[in-house]
Amino acid sequence: MQTAANSVTGVLPTPAPSASAPSDRAATFQAVEGGGEHTPGGPLLVTAYALIWVLLFGWLIAIWRKQNAISSRIAELDKILDAKAASAATKTP
Repeated sequence: MQTAANSVTGVLPTPAPSASAPSDRAATFQAVEGGGEHTPGGPLLVTAYALIWVLLFGWLIAIWRKQNAISSRIAELDKILDAKAASAATKTP
């Protein structure tokens, strides 16, 4: 149990020394037998790249459509400004 001073300062008690010595631990990798998941990495990699490409092309198409809308709106505004300038030029004495 922590004391009130330890809970305020956030100091945790030191753990007890472990019973296993370093010589008891394995020094080499040992594969685990069994296991429920066997998902190959190749299809996951191809799926991830395909998803990235689809998202990229979708984003580029959206930008292209917005750019076309802006360009047509600018052309429309240019026509309106030219018409206003022409009418203003004819009204000036």
